[in-house]
Parts: sequence; C-alpha cells; structure tokens
Amino acid sequence: MGRVFTAAEAPAGIAPPPVAVISFRFWKTHFASSPDVLGKVLELNHQKYTVIGVVGPRFTWHDSEVYVPMPAGIDPRSRFQALIRLRPDVSTDAAAGEMTSVVQQVGHAEPALLPADGYRIKVETLNDWLLGQFKGTLILLFVAVALLLLIGCGNVSILMLARGTARLQELATRVALGSSRLRLVQQLLTEAVILSVTGGVLGMAFALVAIRLITALIPEYSIPHEVVITLNTPVLLFSTAVSVAIGILAGISPALQFSSPHISQIAQSAGSRSTTSHGARTRSALIVGQTALTVLLLASAGASMRNYLQAYAAQLGCDTHNILTFRVSVPENSFPAWQERVNYYDALIEKIKTTPGVTDASISGVGIPPYNNWFQPIQIIGSNIDRSRKTGVNLVSSEYFSVLRIPLLQGRTLTREEILRGAHVAVISKTFAQRYFPDSDPIGRQILPIELSQVPRTLLRASDIDQPYQVIGVVGDVRNDGLHRPILPQAYIPSSILVSQGAAILIRTTGNPAALLHAISTNIRALNQNQAVSFVYSMDEYVSLFVWSHERFIAVLFAVFSFVVLTLTSTARTTGMGLLLGILLSVGFSDTVHRWTQSSLRDASVVAVIAGVFLFASAVACFLPARRATRIDPMIALRDS
Repeated sequence: MGRVFTAAEAPAGIAPPPVAVISFRFWKTHFASSPDVLGKVLELNHQKYTVIGVVGPRFTWHDSEVYVPMPAGIDPRSRFQALIRLRPDVSTDAAAGEMTSVVQQVGHAEPALLPADGYRIKVETLNDWLLGQFKGTLILLFVAVALLLLIGCGNVSILMLARGTARLQELATRVALGSSRLRLVQQLLTEAVILSVTGGVLGMAFALVAIRLITALIPEYSIPHEVVITLNTPVLLFSTAVSVAIGILAGISPALQFSSPHISQIAQSAGSRSTTSHGARTRSALIVGQTALTVLLLASAGASMRNYLQAYAAQLGCDTHNILTFRVSVPENSFPAWQERVNYYDALIEKIKTTPGVTDASISGVGIPPYNNWFQPIQIIGSNIDRSRKTGVNLVSSEYFSVLRIPLLQGRTLTREEILRGAHVAVISKTFAQRYFPDSDPIGRQILPIELSQVPRTLLRASDIDQPYQVIGVVGDVRNDGLHRPILPQAYIPSSILVSQGAAILIRTTGNPAALLHAISTNIRALNQNQAVSFVYSMDEYVSLFVWSHERFIAVLFAVFSFVVLTLTSTARTTGMGLLLGILLSVGFSDTVHRWTQSSLRDASVVAVIAGVFLFASAVACFLPARRATRIDPMIALRDS
C-alpha cells in the first residue's frame, strides 16, 4: 500500500522529512491490517513519523519493522551497508574495479578510513553475502542427494536385472510372437518409468512432512527470513522430471540387455551356468559403484558428525550456564555527552544487579564468545613497530570476567572506577602474554590497539583514546575465533573507551535465566521506561542456535542420508573393491568437503569406523538371505533349477 521513499526524502544539506514505511507484519500487529493506515503517525525515539507505505509480506530486510529515510549528507566516517544494483551487462569484477577508484577518492579526503597496510575491494552478489558459508553447505547437500539418487538408481537397476532374468521365458515368447527389440525396450522402459514416478510421488508426499523437520534444523539467520521453503510448482516439476529421468536411467541397461534378439537362445539355456552368469558383469559394476558412493557418503557423514561432536564438546574457556544475554540500544540523540552515556550504562548495570536472582552483570562492547573479536594490529610500547602483531580487542565492564567465570592468572582485572573514568588499562589473555611477552612479565607493560581511533564519530570516545594502555592482569584464554580455529591473542579494555548506542549485556543468575527476564525488564523500565531490549537468549541457547547449529544441521542430514543409502547397498558381493574405491574417493574429495564444512575425510579414525560400519552392515545383509536359503528343501531347488 502507498509508496516507498524517493529522492525527495533525502535532500542534501537538510534533515529528511519525518516519513516512514512499515513492514507487513508491523501493519498486522500494530494496525490490525487497517486499510486506512496511510497518514497515521508513529512515535520513534520521541520523534513523530507519518506512515506513507506498507511493504509486501515477504520483505523483511534484517527483520526490521519500520523504515525511515537516511540523510543524504552524513558523516563520511559513519559506517553503513551499501547496496548497488548493477546493469545486466556489468560483472561484479567490473563493478569492483569502478568501486576501487571511488574508494581511493574517499581515501584522499579521509586517509584514516582505509587500512594503512593495504586493502582490496570485493563486490559480491546479495545472495552470496547473505548465504555465506551456508551456500557451500547447500551445494554439498545437493551433491549428497544426487549421490543418494544414483545409489538408488543402481539398486533399482540391479533389481530389474534380477527381475528380467526371471522373465526370460516371457520375453522369449514375445520375441517368438514377433515383438521387435524396440517394442521390448519401450515396454521395459515404460515399466521402469512407472515404477520411478510412483516412487517420486511417494517421495513428494513424504517431503510435505519432512520439509518442516529439515527447515527446523536450518541454523538461525543462515538464510534470510524472506526465503520461503515449500514444495512449489518449480520444485514439483523438477521432481517429476527427475523421476522420469531416473526411471529411464535405471531401466535402460536391463531394457537393452533383455530385448536382445538372442533372448530365445538365452531362455533355452535356462538353469545352466550361462544363465546364472548372465548380466553378472553389469550387476558387479553397479554394486562396486554403489559401494564406492556409499562409502564416500558415509565418510562425509562421519567427518561431519565428528566435527559436530567436537564443536559441541569444545571448551569455550568460560562458563555459559545460567547466563542471560540481550542487547540494549539508546536513541541517537540521548545521552550525547561521553560521561553522561558512561554513567547511564553504569546505572543500567547496577539496576539489573538489584534484581533478585541476579548475581552479576556486565557489558560487552564487541560481542559474545566465541566470536567476540575486533581483530586489529597491536603495538607493544618499547618494541619495534610490527604490524604483523595482531590481537582481538573487546571493550568490557569490570564484572565481565566474573560473569563468564574467566580465571585470573596474574595481576588483577578492571575496577568500576576505572570504567567510569575511562582509564587506560588493559587485561590480556594467556595466549597474548605467551606470544608477545614470552620471556618477560607483562604486568606494567604498555600496549596500543592501532584501530581504536579509526572508528565512526558516532561512537563517543574517552580522552586520549590513542594513548597506550597499561597491562594490569592476565586471564585465561576464551575462544574468540570460532570453535575450530586456534585461539587468538585477546586484549580487554574498559567499555567506556568507546561508547556506542548499543551494547551486549551478560547477566549471571542463580537459576534459570529465562525465568528472570520479566523481573529484569521491569527493573530496566524503572530506570528508563524507553529503554529497548532485543536479541534475548540464554547463553546456552545462544551457543546452540548460533555457534554449533551449522555443524549439527550437516551432521543430522548426512546421518539420515547415510542410513538410507546403507540400507540400499548392504551386500557382500564385490564389497571389498567398492570399499577401497570409496575410501579413495573420500580422500580425493576431502579438500572440497573441508572447504564447505570445516571437516576432513582424511582422518584415519573416521575412515576406519566407516569401513567397519559398512562391513558389519554388509555381513548382516548377507546373513539374513543366507539363513533363509538354508531352509529351502534341496529337492525342490533341484526341480526348479
């Protein structure tokens, strides 16, 4: 409804008009889908905006609910996301070349904005940026599904070869009655396609239920919320086409083989050795191929499962239990003075600490482990300047280490008084001390994070921000670059050094953190009734949703695929050759899988376990029909041979 912004909403040199476009969900929840919403007035941060439009239900950019125009003239040091629509004939590489010249012009006007040690401009599509690593995961899963499909196709081909052998007399009779080879091929392919399409229909019916389970496993924010995952018309058409193609692929070999003009001679030798060996090469080749692809899929599943278990059991270096986390943000024009905003955040923390059941609370200016890392060059005062020295930097309040129960190894941690006055002190991690002060006591030494002064002017700064910081303590290592990469050096400085409009709050409680949310929110509103709270999670929930959910998603789906394919290919004939080929394929594709899932197929323990599982499944699969065969009366078998 209505309209969106135009160039008139961003006049140069003056503030944009107070107009707003609202989301479809906001329209439903706050205006009851009223058709006369246009012209209504909203109040945001004590400023009134007139609603001029409502966007469609699938536009949920960053889960925003209200959109207001950005001023045309903004501080060049402000940071924001740039979206550029390219002409159809322009590649991303060409766009990157043009953007490089634009950035260079900006660099001449604002040299401090660009890294002193060089930079590279990269233009990427919105899909690539949104999906990130998950794009590779989707490709890998598509490949896994294709492998499963090929294995199923091979399995059906083997069954059809066996069925064709049993129908030799029937097919020979048809040939004797004048059926041409083309007619027999058409008949056998038709049967195969009908079988395949029937399976496809059953599969799509199952997918209607399974798709909900799969989407529930997808890591939060790994794909945009605009994406609708459903069985739509293109998916149904694609599935139908695949079903027909697989029917033809699975039936072509049996059809060609059993439509041979010599079928009558083959039928006449029924019961002889030649009959039992008929099609043996084809069946053996199919079994070897099935086995190899199965081992490859099993190895991928084993590697992803191990990766998931390692992530699940990874030691973060801190205690995540009984911690509530959320983000707070203040309006842009509130608490405009540095000391005023520092005092407000301090009062907020002290107010939260008065809530019954809360033992401590803290601010983290950068983020939450294991991704709380502002990685930048670090200068060691008294040593030669070396830009290869880098560290993660986090801005924290005095209670940060007690909230997360990070052990103090040497010296002391920050005090509340140092936070309030923006003292130039720092606490470093064990890895930092070992790497940059290997043969000396770090306490009393001075360090200087290089990029502290290169931040947007919207952040309020302590005085002399670019002066050195004295090391006062050493604490234990906390994972700060994910769960699978080595821990990086880390420095902690007072949260008041740089004060933004928002910060992460971490609260330690005596019991279930979620149960205290209402009481904590009430206390916050008592201090400031306009204080917004968002992104609320217990830290255990946060780790589950955002830290190792990607590994869990891959591991579960690969485990399901592997179970299905293991059921399809459990057989002992030519297993050894297929197993060896599968192991070689697993090693060969290890680098590709690692790039997309951070797991390796070259781990000897994974390969050994997978080989054992496969051989055990094959033994079980052979034991059952063998046991059944031993119960057949020998005289009956001889009469039917």
